[in-house]
Amino acid sequence: MNLNENYIDNTHLIPASKKGNQDELSRGRPSDPTTSISINNETAIFQPSLSPATSMNALPRSTNASFVGSMRSLADLRNPPPLSSIHMSNDDNDAATSLMTRLNESIYSFDGTLSGGNHTMMRSIVSNEIPNVFQKTDDYDKNFFIFTSAGKPIFSMYNDAGDDDRQVSSLMGIMTTIIDYFKLNNSSNLKMINSNVSGLKFIFLDKSPILLMGYSKRGETSDEILKQLDLLHSYILSTLNERQLCRLFTKRDNFDLRNFLEPTDFENLRELCHLMNGKLYPDLLINSLQCLPLRKSIRTRIHTQMLQQLTQATSHDEITRGTLLYGLIVSSHNKMCSVLRPRGHTLHTTDLQLLFSLIWNQFQNIDNTQELWVPICFPKFNSSGFLYCYIKFLSDEQEYGSEQEETEGRRPVLVLISASKDAFFPLKVFGNKLVDSLREDGLLDYIVHSRGFRVRDVPAPLVHHFIYKSKRHVQYVMPELELNENEDELSEEAEIVRLSYERKLQNYYQQLHNTVTSDDGVELNGSILNYIQWGEEEEEQEALPDDTSLHFQRENIRMMGLCWITPKFELYVICNNGVTDKEMILRSAQKIVSWCRRNESRLFIQDGAIF
Repeated sequence: MNLNENYIDNTHLIPASKKGNQDELSRGRPSDPTTSISINNETAIFQPSLSPATSMNALPRSTNASFVGSMRSLADLRNPPPLSSIHMSNDDNDAATSLMTRLNESIYSFDGTLSGGNHTMMRSIVSNEIPNVFQKTDDYDKNFFIFTSAGKPIFSMYNDAGDDDRQVSSLMGIMTTIIDYFKLNNSSNLKMINSNVSGLKFIFLDKSPILLMGYSKRGETSDEILKQLDLLHSYILSTLNERQLCRLFTKRDNFDLRNFLEPTDFENLRELCHLMNGKLYPDLLINSLQCLPLRKSIRTRIHTQMLQQLTQATSHDEITRGTLLYGLIVSSHNKMCSVLRPRGHTLHTTDLQLLFSLIWNQFQNIDNTQELWVPICFPKFNSSGFLYCYIKFLSDEQEYGSEQEETEGRRPVLVLISASKDAFFPLKVFGNKLVDSLREDGLLDYIVHSRGFRVRDVPAPLVHHFIYKSKRHVQYVMPELELNENEDELSEEAEIVRLSYERKLQNYYQQLHNTVTSDDGVELNGSILNYIQWGEEEEEQEALPDDTSLHFQRENIRMMGLCWITPKFELYVICNNGVTDKEMILRSAQKIVSWCRRNESRLFIQDGAIF
């Protein structure tokens, strides 16, 4: 049974005969942030919100949702009501019973991982049952354009090279004229054009000779779109570097950069756009990297092995001092596992995001025997030169076959970075010895098979999903996404459901983040707690099918989220539908913070292997 948003939770069906007056939330408008908070020894002191009007300016009006699924309490879900307790007419008893059976099967399943004695325990599945309160978007409600100062098109998110080239060229010529007009008349760069009527926002980024423009109707702040444009510009620099790019355009102002880029470059640009716009990708939103949870002892042993192998290689003159700049072990799905770095130096998150994107989008199809030597410009490290990356994929040769299928073909990877273009063979020797030592010590198995945690592992009831960021480590963690999907479903169907769910979560987190930051990305206060509530009027809900409308009505949408910002951490929480008790939500948020602090050594890379 395919569950997306066309879903009715049978534990909350209300008999039509008992329909009465219910509190309704205004359609299309999330509630104002209600409180700010000052944090002192984890004591919440509530004060009036500092700038609710400013916070809400960044939020779009939410629109009608389709169907509602709710989880009022874990006890209700673990103990579903018997079918006999729901009253139905005799005429439709068989049809309704069949419907209820299908709904029960879709909500409750048996999980072999949770067992008590010889019996498997029934548990509820956290799935995409939260409603969608946002406007249905089409493919063209957001787009990115990259072009030259002379108006030559380079890239458009929804336009392949050669398709409608004259229209794109005309559009980019107009945009170039507008940008030049502002330069001549205002002696400053045009940054934004905002339409209050349509909600359309145009953002410009001048990186002459490259210009970038993005437009969006999704309610994103200017800072969010600027970050996305900067990531696209950084990718172009990662393939050419700034010095080479300026040299090309110094010779000819109307140089067509499309003839210089490879087809894989356009594919990677499109994959970046898809990642930023079609998936749950908090990395840019909160400026941090996701980390793979590992036991402290395991991560420490991995770092110890990395340092020992580097010391041995240096003492035996296999690697000269300064040859290896950075070493990274990255698990599947772009989660940092371990870092080898010089003292006092680290790589920018944007550079690492570009590196991960390149690895997962371009190199995942190679086999385990192949090793890569790739020149990459890290724009935030040095935009005028290249660093060289030795890339080797990791796997447990005996057991990894089945796990590889589960992770969509993605494998952990070892990356060694050097400034010397002739360092391939020394790094190859070092990398092979490091992998062998990790395998002999049993550590490679942890790297290959370790997965994240689930929301039910955290003792915070009524929470559907959350993101916790440690500001000190510039890293974040979040529960693994769990969908109510049949493992036997076609992969295309399952992917559509997953993408829809991720996009929905991204919209919620985007609005939560916008309540505590200004349009230019500055936090409104150093310590603040905001609630945001979403809902819709009853008349905006879609009609139930004829065979069920006589017996049931849909539950109203009452979604609430929490955003908690302090100097040490950021927490974004999305609660289950129907949970609106702020004190209860705050207690769950405090439990999440307490759990993350207690497991900080497991959740984050605290120092890494420093040499």
